[in-house]
Amino acid sequence: MKTVGIRELKNELSRYIRLVKEGETVLVTDRGTVVAELRSTEKKITVEHKNTRIVLEKMEKSGEVKRAKRQQSIVDTLIQKNYPNLPWKQIYKKTREDRV
Repeated sequence: MKTVGIRELKNELSRYIRLVKEGETVLVTDRGTVVAELRSTEKKITVEHKNTRIVLEKMEKSGEVKRAKRQQSIVDTLIQKNYPNLPWKQIYKKTREDRV
C-alpha cells in the first residue's frame, strides 16, 4: 500500500493510476491525514461475483434454495460466446459502443 500527498498525486496522476490498475492500493493524504483511498474496482467486482456464485452453489446443494431454470435465449448464447467472463456492466457498455 502506497501513500501519496495531494500535490504529488496531482503532478504524477498517470503513474498512480497505473499502480492502481496493477492492483496497488494508494492512500491519498492531506497534510498527513488520509482523506481518500484509490483501488481497482475490477478486482473487487470479479471476486464478489465468484463468491456469490460459490455461495449459491453451496445453498443449492444443501437444498436451501432452488435456482430458477429458464431456456437460454439466442442473445444469451451470443453474449457468452463473444464476451466470456465479463461483468454485465462491461457487456452492456460494449454492446452499445456504436450508440454514441
